[in-house]
Amino acid sequence: FFIGQFIEGNILQPRLVGKSVGLHPVWLMFSLFAFGALFGFVGLLIAVPASAAVAVLVRFAIARYLESPLYKGRGAAPVPQLPADRGGGHRTQPRR
Repeated sequence: FFIGQFIEGNILQPRLVGKSVGLHPVWLMFSLFAFGALFGFVGLLIAVPASAAVAVLVRFAIARYLESPLYKGRGAAPVPQLPADRGGGHRTQPRR
């Protein structure tokens, strides 16, 4: 009985829930441990939905970055150069 419970709880459940939510079983187990340690039983209840929400946000951010000009190498607009100083105004040597 205990072996069956262990296999069901630690192997089958993360794989089944992970596939339906779209999370890798390792991340699912990590989120369950982390939320459980931080928030107790309530943390275990909110671990999977919170992890799925974070995963959606991360996927969205990565997709936006991969489509950005910064990633494609075009970068931002060039910074305008200031004209060189032509000797008027400031001295480089202190007065004696």
